[in-house]
Amino acid sequence: MRPAHNADRALGGRAGREAVAYWRVSSAEQEQGYSLVAQETLLREFAQENQLTIVREFKDVETAKTAGRAEFGEMVSFLKRLREPRPILLVEKTDRLYRNLRDWVTLDELHLVIHFVKENATISPDSRSGEKLVHGIKVLMAKNYVENLGEEASKGMLEKARTGVWPSSAPVGYQNTMGPDGKRTITPDPATAPHIVELFRLYSTGNWSIKELTKHFKTLGLRTKRGRVLHTATVDRILHNPLYAGTFDWNGERYDGTYAPIITTSLYFRVQEMLRKRYGTRERHVTRDFAYKGLIHCELCGCLIVTETKKEKFSYLHCTQKRGPCPGPWVREERVTEQLAHLLQTISFPTEVLAWVTDALKDSHEDEQAEHQNLIDRTKTDLDRLQARLDTMYEDRLDARITTQQYDEKASQYRREQETARERLRILQESNAEYMNTGITIIELAGRLHEIFPQQEPLARRETLNLLVKTATLGHDGLKATLRSPFDLLQTTIATLKPGNGPDDTPDGSPDGNPKRGRRTRKTAPESTNGTPTSAPQNHLNVDQGRTFSVSGKWRGRRGSNPRPQA
Repeated sequence: MRPAHNADRALGGRAGREAVAYWRVSSAEQEQGYSLVAQETLLREFAQENQLTIVREFKDVETAKTAGRAEFGEMVSFLKRLREPRPILLVEKTDRLYRNLRDWVTLDELHLVIHFVKENATISPDSRSGEKLVHGIKVLMAKNYVENLGEEASKGMLEKARTGVWPSSAPVGYQNTMGPDGKRTITPDPATAPHIVELFRLYSTGNWSIKELTKHFKTLGLRTKRGRVLHTATVDRILHNPLYAGTFDWNGERYDGTYAPIITTSLYFRVQEMLRKRYGTRERHVTRDFAYKGLIHCELCGCLIVTETKKEKFSYLHCTQKRGPCPGPWVREERVTEQLAHLLQTISFPTEVLAWVTDALKDSHEDEQAEHQNLIDRTKTDLDRLQARLDTMYEDRLDARITTQQYDEKASQYRREQETARERLRILQESNAEYMNTGITIIELAGRLHEIFPQQEPLARRETLNLLVKTATLGHDGLKATLRSPFDLLQTTIATLKPGNGPDDTPDGSPDGNPKRGRRTRKTAPESTNGTPTSAPQNHLNVDQGRTFSVSGKWRGRRGSNPRPQA
């Protein structure tokens, strides 16, 4: 541990002595598990060892695919109220702090010093461009991971739909229950199902409008699943939903349900016929799908740029002139595509820099695969334990040590836990645990994107630009665009890497060639005079403005505390 006087000199008053701790678990099931406790212990030990006082602690127990976590928002508000320099933010790992790019941008605007204790990494306004780049890639990897889990969960829901099981939360009129086979299904809700039957029946008579039905069932106390009052749009969706008649739509396909229908098929079709008579069939006319629709604004007046086809062959981009006459140019779509491809070429990594970033990612994620396999093994152990309990209970029932009612209650509980564990195991086994490869793939794709982009279909090009481009304007000097984070950082970093000044040409092996803020490398134990390795010196984590934190081996060697698949 560093002497106290060294810390006092480098920490700069309150910012050096105070810290804010943030920990997050991915679901309510983890709140009582080891994950939350492990994060708390890790951060408090780190703060104590480095003479930091934790002034506030923030804890979130929820997933975060979208921004809006309650404690995260409270933490941001707390930090905004303080003057700079603000307290240091302590967090276990990158994916504990961010799950989307908006979170990253929000914290970046506060100019914080953030310590990722498990990763032995620090990010601050004074960090090197290379360090910020690797950090940005980690954020993308965390975002990619949660989206990957979502894709795997969607696959499981699709498989349920194919077997006739409604794979989502029950709509109004139904309730989620456990079926006799131990799998979750939906059954009619005794409190609301009669209202749904009456809703369909009344509308089929032709004497009630949707607005009248909404008002009528409001007075009867019918509410949505979240307890909200009914609106006409909700009633309209109920009347159009075939689920109540025993079939349902999922991902554009219709499936026959294995659950009990609330209404008859004939009643459902009578209602559909009545809806068609009153409202007809509303078909939306689809125009040509232009690649840059809604993405580019006029540099002169700020209006949107639209695409117009001439002679059914040539497409031009021009200002809509919604705010009056505008002298903006008409530009061929091919020319705009060329300029965008040139922009994408600015985020193409040189080969030597790609090798440097690969090493950095390997260094920071070397234990992720082992942790992933450890989670799989623990989940299998949980399944074996639950099955053993069921077997023991069955024998106890045969020997009359427990009643049939006691057996049925506990067996139902254990089967629910088994289903949850099996789903968790499936997602673990099918999800991509190659976090490091994900980051490398992002960079390699960025290197080839300028070649792929012109050949993409219009929809694919628009999706690419939505991901990469923050703003784009078109004027007499051509297209001007700015990139989103972290691609803007990628662009800036690559622009500073001149030929002959790659990572291997700098004094410290870092891309920016700054020996004073060199890349952190692993230290090897010095050899004694007889060639035998002696004890290695104490490792330390370099921080901005000369600050140093003590980092003993236990921080890097400790197993991660995030049971990822429960996100």
